[in-house]
Amino acid sequence: MTTYTEVTRFVAAKDVVIHFKTLETAAKECDAYTFMRAGEGCAICKHGDNGYAIIEKTSPDGVLVIGCSCQAWQFAHDNDGCKHVATYQKRSNKPSAALDDATARDLMAAGWTGGRGDLHPSETTSDEEGEDNAGTDPTPDKAPEHPPVPAPGIAETEEPAKTLYGKCRYCGATFPHTDAEELKKIVDVHEDTCSKRPDDATEQQPHEDKKMEVEETETKTYTHPDGTEFESAEALLDYAEKQNAGQRPAGSTTFDARTFIAPMIKNLGSPRLSEVGGIRIGKKRKGGGAETFDHFIFTTPDKDPVTGDFYIDEAMMELYGNNCRAIPVRFMSDDITDIFTTFYAEYGAGGIKIRGDGENWIVTNPDGSKTHIEDPNNEHGFLNNPNVKPQGILTVLVDGQHSVGTVYRFRTTGWNSIKGMLASLSLCAEISKRAGGRIAFLPMTLVYRTKEVTPKGERYKKTIPVITVEFRGTIEELQQKSKEATTYLGTSGDIPQLVGGVVYDPDAETPEEQEDVRAEFFPDAAVGAV
Repeated sequence: MTTYTEVTRFVAAKDVVIHFKTLETAAKECDAYTFMRAGEGCAICKHGDNGYAIIEKTSPDGVLVIGCSCQAWQFAHDNDGCKHVATYQKRSNKPSAALDDATARDLMAAGWTGGRGDLHPSETTSDEEGEDNAGTDPTPDKAPEHPPVPAPGIAETEEPAKTLYGKCRYCGATFPHTDAEELKKIVDVHEDTCSKRPDDATEQQPHEDKKMEVEETETKTYTHPDGTEFESAEALLDYAEKQNAGQRPAGSTTFDARTFIAPMIKNLGSPRLSEVGGIRIGKKRKGGGAETFDHFIFTTPDKDPVTGDFYIDEAMMELYGNNCRAIPVRFMSDDITDIFTTFYAEYGAGGIKIRGDGENWIVTNPDGSKTHIEDPNNEHGFLNNPNVKPQGILTVLVDGQHSVGTVYRFRTTGWNSIKGMLASLSLCAEISKRAGGRIAFLPMTLVYRTKEVTPKGERYKKTIPVITVEFRGTIEELQQKSKEATTYLGTSGDIPQLVGGVVYDPDAETPEEQEDVRAEFFPDAAVGAV
């Protein structure tokens, strides 16, 4: 790695301005930067095979100033900054990672002093008597004077200086410089202290006879007066023409916290719409078990502190009556897996114990940690566990609900309801799609029906509720209504703003919600799934 250590100008930290193009580059590359602490106020930004020194210090007039050793910083004008400083200033904490050995040797070879963990340019320190090394600082606090800047375009430049590279005979480290004599001194100092130098190196080859390998390379870049660098003249010309025409590229802005930091917390997860209430067909019984109704009821999220039952949503019950068996609903996604979430689960006294899709499972351990198990052949027997039940959660908007931005949810553990609902949703969604329409916001109906079944191992039939969702009308009416839904929502292929709040996430269930599910659907005395 080549470490560049010379900082030729300093700018007040609070006044650094980052050009929009530089800001875009910093945003793309920042994950590839590694910051290491050299000493107090001194850091190294490692990027690929290069390292750049970033130095902060207090100027004589008490202002915190900053500088970088990269070429973009050195040749910039006024308060313009570079991508390394932009990323450094965005950090919430100063770098704490230790220097690697190679970088530490490069700094010492360049004249940095101090011990490991406290390296800094020698000019920034005081001698033992407390007198500053005045007059020897190669990094002035003020930017150097620049000649008048020509109009934007391709400026005529002198032939670029040739870069010479000296190589250590012992460790192979290379050092760049434009002056051969200075480069030889740097290599000499490094070889004198190189950790791989043999003990008898001085006798074998006198210091003054040392030879170094030197290479000459030429690099040519095209720099706009605002500091933006380009690899080709064509790219610079295109940029200059846009500037002359007053057409700043999209997204251009002066760097500040509002443009560098996103207006939304990252990794926050999808928004989740609040549940204004539940649609239920039963409740837990006092003393254990569950009670099943022959109709729907609406409940609020709040519970009676005495009975532990959810309060009845009086407004919705008044709207649909006490014997409601059909509820008009609408969905907020075209994907039925967003509308109707299904999974296997066992709920215990401590919450979800097992959850999976039939092949992949998450088991909650006694200490709260989770174990992920792949079991496509049911070798662990999760599907044979009578306490592992299918879960189906339907998320809907109910026609007539007195709120926007909230949803109702219906939950079932009945196989007949889950299979029937998935089949109905799939059919309606496919018909809508083939007609050029969509199922999102299509008027549908949640329906309560019953069915006679003979439970396994029993002789007599019993009546169970089967809940489904359907479109009430002909196929032609379904096609027409689905097209109207498309007109309402637009023709885009998805509606992520809506979907984000729809999808039910079992991992987001609170301990209280998990206990409510356990009490209603996993009672101590099993009464049968509804």
